[in-house]
Amino acid sequence: MAELREDLGQHGGDTGELKVVANMSKNRERFAKIVAIAMDPAAFEDEAIAALRKARQLVREDPSLKQPGVHRPRVEPSQTTIKARITSLHPDWLNILLNSLSQQAYGLGLRSKITCDFSVTPWAVEAQCDGSEEACNKFLAHVDWVVEYINKQVAADRVRKTWVSAFVRSQARRPFR
Repeated sequence: MAELREDLGQHGGDTGELKVVANMSKNRERFAKIVAIAMDPAAFEDEAIAALRKARQLVREDPSLKQPGVHRPRVEPSQTTIKARITSLHPDWLNILLNSLSQQAYGLGLRSKITCDFSVTPWAVEAQCDGSEEACNKFLAHVDWVVEYINKQVAADRVRKTWVSAFVRSQARRPFR
């Protein structure tokens, strides 16, 4: 698409004005090559200075070649935002839950914010994710699964502790031989 277009002046060419409008991408590519030559450490000093002068001349001719100022990258608005709050979290499971939620959100390509609320006891975790509706639904399904898993493990741990404590009590009643 590197084509040149010639336009005649306003008067249909009576004044002999000729404007040459170059494709923007061609100018940008040419400018990038010239700057690369100017910045090349292997280039001779005179060659680098000439390249910088040529780059300045191109910028004067086409001001759009100037580098834009520092801008924050524009984030496209997401289709869906979800929020989840997990309460009554046992402290032993906090790191496991945070790691699991963070990995899942990253793997699904979601923008996520996962925070801990230590103002309540037992602790709570809040997760907010932005992204496609499908990815958000998968994340919510993962939240449900991990909460169910933790609840099962805590319940099983309570049973094991009860069994161990009952076993220890029964052993304590037997006389030593």
